Amino acid sequence: MVDLANILETTTDHILNGGQRITQYSRKISVAQMREGIECFVKIGELLGKDNLFYLGAMEGIDNKMNIEFEKYLSDPYTKEAMIAEATVQNISSGAYIDLSDIQKGFEDPHWVSVVTSYAQKHNIK
Repeated sequence: MVDLANILETTTDHILNGGQRITQYSRKISVAQMREGIECFVKIGELLGKDNLFYLGAMEGIDNKMNIEFEKYLSDPYTKEAMIAEATVQNISSGAYIDLSDIQKGFEDPHWVSVVTSYAQKHNIK
């Protein structure tokens, strides 16, 4: 089989899987993890103080990199959930796996359920 794979310039896995590409995920994530990660930014402000250079630097960096007012987004439930959705999508884009049922359960707003589910499906998550 290895010789055949070499002749065909492919892998034995590719032959055994009938040409179907098997997706390898870099890690498994959950909406709860993404929510906790975003909530950490709120916690940093509470613990260090919103006038602390670490907090200010983090907010400034996110604002500049993402072209948003992150602190403002964190104060509104809908836009905070948008940030959770964005974090989830970025992880999927980087090769992470998320269970579609977790998306259904993890988001409060149906819009974000729809957006993240659609994005996951485009990345072959079923």
